Parts: sequence; structure tokens; C-alpha cells
Amino acid sequence: MGAACSNIPSRPDSLSCASIADRYNRRFGLKLGIENILITTGSQQALDLISKVLLNTGDGVIVEKPSYLGAIQAFFPNISRYFIRLS
Repeated sequence: MGAACSNIPSRPDSLSCASIADRYNRRFGLKLGIENILITTGSQQALDLISKVLLNTGDGVIVEKPSYLGAIQAFFPNISRYFIRLS
């Protein structure tokens, strides 16, 4: 990582995660802890992480047209093909 990014923490402070967990626990009756919360720096990072966890080599993904380019870029390294055009 370059020097410009060296001061960015790899994990948000536990107070932020605890606050988010508390909100979801109260609102939806869940029992989340800070270990259940992952804060990303943007939607493309979140999609990349989700695709790495949920997709296997050879899986396909169907997206609508027009589609979010960030999603296609996040999915592309983790899938063998993607479809944009639906008839």
C-alpha cells in the first residue's frame, strides 16, 4: 500500500461497529456483535468481497442492462462469464 494510504485503518473503530450492531439488534431483534459488522469503503469493495465469498469458479451472474460497471468489475475476476443482455 502506498504512503498516501498508510494512515487509513484496516478496521473501523469498535465504537462505530458497536453502534451499527446496536441499531440492527434493536430494530430487527438480532444478536449481532462487532465481529458481525464489516464496514467497506464503497459499494465496489463490498461487491468484490461478497463475490469472493458467494461465487465459485464457473458460476454465472445475471445483471440487468444498464448495469453498474463497478459490479461487473467486481464480479469479473471471480466468475467465468457474465451476461448483460436479456431478451
